[in-house]
Amino acid sequence: MSQPAETIPAAGGSTTLGVQFSPATGIVGYREASLRIVSSNPGLKNPYDVILRGTAIAAPTATTGARTLIPGGSVTFNGTFKANHDTATAYFQYKLTSSNIWISTEVSTLTGFTAQVVSKTVAGLTIGQSYHFRAVIYNTVNNITSIPTTGGNLSPALVFVGAISTAFTPTA
Repeated sequence: MSQPAETIPAAGGSTTLGVQFSPATGIVGYREASLRIVSSNPGLKNPYDVILRGTAIAAPTATTGARTLIPGGSVTFNGTFKANHDTATAYFQYKLTSSNIWISTEVSTLTGFTAQVVSKTVAGLTIGQSYHFRAVIYNTVNNITSIPTTGGNLSPALVFVGAISTAFTPTA
């Protein structure tokens, strides 16, 4: 955070200053900055010290977990998600191994700093075909990487993506 090199006069009795916290990558938690206001008018109490407090919140995380095959072309996807404070949207994506188009499951809305296990069951997969899946999470504050967007992928453009699973094949 930088500060003005000289005094800023208060035109009309007030001045607005903007403060932006720019923590280093990977730093999480509260940050503080101080601002000292001094009046040049004799007899006024001064200085006034103001403490500004901001937060540096880590990006959300997604870990692709195991999957459970259900006879008849269904599968349950499992993953561990951490919103890291801000409300985040978590879901899974899956695709045929031979395809470039990812299909998204229903979403779950998560908050807080605690990792949460999420499971989603998908039906209607083609028996005998190989698929991949992955865990996906994003929020409106910390979007950190791009997800491949090919064809009909309607996912948000910026998200955190867990590892792609090994191939699996639905059973009859």
